[in-house]
Amino acid sequence: MRATIARAALALLLGLSLVAASAVAEEGASAPEPDIDVEDEYTTELGEPVPDPIESLNREFFQFNDQVDQYLLVPVTNAYRFAVPTFVRMCIRRVFRNIRSPVYFVNNLLQFRFHDAAETAAGFVLNSTAGVGGLFDAAAEAGWEQHTSDFGQTLGVHGVQSGPYLVIPLLGPSTVRDSVGDLVDRAFDPFTYFFGMGGLIFLGTSSGLVTREANSDALQALRSSSVDYYAAMRSAFTQNRESQIAETRSRLPWRRQAQAPAPAAAAPAPPPD
Repeated sequence: MRATIARAALALLLGLSLVAASAVAEEGASAPEPDIDVEDEYTTELGEPVPDPIESLNREFFQFNDQVDQYLLVPVTNAYRFAVPTFVRMCIRRVFRNIRSPVYFVNNLLQFRFHDAAETAAGFVLNSTAGVGGLFDAAAEAGWEQHTSDFGQTLGVHGVQSGPYLVIPLLGPSTVRDSVGDLVDRAFDPFTYFFGMGGLIFLGTSSGLVTREANSDALQALRSSSVDYYAAMRSAFTQNRESQIAETRSRLPWRRQAQAPAPAAAAPAPPPD
């Protein structure tokens, strides 16, 4: 049963990606290609609205997810916060982050962030041993950081644009690029093998209990301050993702060299007296 649900969810995710990609392809088939340098092509996306060609369908899925959130996850989150002390909740978050270190490590390598990958790997070993499986952040005490990353970000760092915006049932906001990246990350995520798709949805995905509790206050603030909650969530998600990717791209070694100012010319020597 679990395997059937997992296959159905992945098939739906891929199907939505294909539908959205086809819609954008048809929309742009007759449009002339913009005259943009390849190097600058990705950065033009930062600050621009992500295309949402299947907005009506996305809104239906968003409403469904919101109902699940309000009637299931919010009460469970509130009960979890009431029953579990803050310190224990922080320990649980650290355990989840530590177990996902293989995902972070692989993507740091693929993004040529070798120092970050080394810190992530060393932090994983230290937190898994001295940190008692990640309950305590021993790596932070040693000055090491676990640099979170994912394959959607890796694709963006290497210039793959987001593609259309998607809302995945039970999983939340995404894009074509990030939904493909999410499928790849599942292969490296130990939770895939520990809990299966059902456990991932409830425990650790973008709409899961642990992540939902960590972002509970921010989500409530966004909801209460938004005239259109769907549009606000879409904007918040896409802007955060594109800003994160643009910042990472700016730190790539060859981009830092290209952006480095040319050395100032030496001042001419004064004429001899």
